[in-house]
Parts: sequence; C-alpha cells; structure tokens
Amino acid sequence: MRCTPGNLSFSLGISPVFNYQDILDLDLEFDHLERYDIAAKQMNLDAFLPDGMTLLISCIRCNEPEKVEERRGRVIPEPKIQAKLIFLLEHGADPNKPDSNQYCHTPLEHCIERFEEKRSKDGYDPSFEEFCILLDHGADYNKCSVDETQPSDKRISEINEGNTPLMIACFHGKMNFVKKLCSMPNISINAQDCNGYTALIKCAVQRWNRKNQGKRYDWYEKIYNFLKDDMHADTLIRDRNNRTAQDWWDRPTEIEEDEAEDD
Repeated sequence: MRCTPGNLSFSLGISPVFNYQDILDLDLEFDHLERYDIAAKQMNLDAFLPDGMTLLISCIRCNEPEKVEERRGRVIPEPKIQAKLIFLLEHGADPNKPDSNQYCHTPLEHCIERFEEKRSKDGYDPSFEEFCILLDHGADYNKCSVDETQPSDKRISEINEGNTPLMIACFHGKMNFVKKLCSMPNISINAQDCNGYTALIKCAVQRWNRKNQGKRYDWYEKIYNFLKDDMHADTLIRDRNNRTAQDWWDRPTEIEEDEAEDD
C-alpha cells in the first residue's frame, strides 16, 4: 500500500494534525535542517511519503539514480546524509519503521541494500556508517520485514516477508554487515523468513544463483563458512522446499546438470 495525503491518516491509524507538505519539504532538505528544529518535534516523522518510504528511509536512499535525476544531477554528500539521519532520529523518528512498499524493509535493511555506483578503493562504505548510526540509536537488528499497514490478525504473509537484516546482508554478500550484526548481543542466527530460509540458507542460495549465472561468488563462500564455523549456524533447518543449506551448497548448476546428462 502506498501512502498519499489522502490515505495517510488511515495507514497510520491517527488523524493528522500536521501539514503533510511540511513533511514533503523536509524530505528534500539537507542543507538547513536547523530551520526544522522546532517544527520537526510537532511532525509525525514516521509518516509515509508518496512512494511508501519514511523520511528516514528516504534519507538513506537519497542518492538512488532516480532521486539524483529528480535533483538534476545533484548528489547529496555523505556527511549531510548522516547529519540528517541523526537529526531525524534525535527528533523522534522510529529507527525500526519499515517502508510500506513492495518488501516492507526496515531502515537497517535499506542501508544494506543502498545503491553504490562505485565502492571506494580504500574500503570506505558510507552506508555501513549509516547502519551503525541506526544501531547506536536503538535500531532492532533482529526485526524482520513485514507489512505493518495491515492489521496483524487479518493479513496474509507474503512470500518474501520475514527477512532480517542478517538475511539481507547474506543475500547481498556484505561481510562487513554480517560481522557487525553477528557481534551484537542476542543476534538471531537461525531465524527463518516466509520461504523458510535462514541467513545460512539464503547465503547458499545466492552462491548457487551466482554460480549458475557465471558470476563471482567467492564472498558468499566466506560468509557461509563464517556463519557455519564461527557462529555455529544450524545446518539442519529446511526451507519450504525441504532443502537444507548444505543441499543448496551441493546443488549442481544447470550447466553441470546438462553435462551430467551428456555423460
């Protein structure tokens, strides 16, 4: 469900007492946040924008290609993104509020998925710094993606729901995020999404996908071994197709299957 001024109060379950245009204006502001210091305290900073994102998530993803195009090529500098994140969090934005778009991901998950046109040669990863800012402000690193716009007792789970930040980090092969999450107390290593995938299974699935596509997959092997050997992830859990992580690891690619048939 995408939220617009017309259905905003319904989706939030409250009557808006703020000017929605102020929220839209704040979404575009990165240079003079001090102008919103008082007004932000009276806004619902967790209101959904027309694209289903919150102000916090929109800030994280502000340099997506389409956003940059809307600003006529202007790329927001990382210090301004991080300053706005802190501003929103310190003014009451919920660090755990998921979007209301297709996958209902949390702000932590959006940091992991954030578009990076070029990765710095020195390994600098600004999205990781923003990830840590969210953690420092109490983001729930075990919270899974779920559509919160529908009453929990009346909704039907979607097939791609239930992803935790650790699963998303494994899916995208980002070891720095994986290790950071695994260093947190009471991290849920063996949680399952609606497909029955754990973080370990998701890593094995992506290794198979990339191997099948002829793409590089070595970092998925490193993450897999880290989860299995260092974090003692459960290797016996099965997904909804009755496969374990080891089954996915051992699964032949389509080319390997064709070669086996030829033999």
